[in-house]
Amino acid sequence: TARAPLAVAAAAARASPPPSAPSPGAGSQWTSLRFNRSGSHLLVAAVDDTAALIDGYTGAVAHAFSCAAPTADAPPPGATPALPPDALASPPCFPGPAGRGPPVTFSRDDAYVVAGRGDGTVACWETRTGSRAATFDAGHVGRVGAVATNPVYGMFVSGCANVAVWV
Repeated sequence: TARAPLAVAAAAARASPPPSAPSPGAGSQWTSLRFNRSGSHLLVAAVDDTAALIDGYTGAVAHAFSCAAPTADAPPPGATPALPPDALASPPCFPGPAGRGPPVTFSRDDAYVVAGRGDGTVACWETRTGSRAATFDAGHVGRVGAVATNPVYGMFVSGCANVAVWV
């Protein structure tokens, strides 16, 4: 009998992942959970400005993404951030008003993960490889607080104090 993706992901969250599996920072509070259109993957954002793409059936972490503003010692674009492997060993919790993670979403075709960043830019990663595909700068005046994709057309929006429409 096939098990529902959410039930499998919940069971995986209670089990210890393999030592090499990257995931949102250990002990970090999860702030959003979003399935892709097919339900095969779950996108998790955490208050430490990380996100992870998790297999919706097995709970295995496919890719981890750093959504923090770049710094002088940041890894090169496309590099997978080094994150502790034991975050999925604890059940997720949701922060109060003081904590918020990066805004993240899937592209309409599930080929990309789109995330707002603290420096006012928007990063885009390939879901298949985890490689950074692009970084967009719309001149946001602060941390990007929201991103959304159009379910019909190949476009997305990002917002802060101003809104940018990306086609």
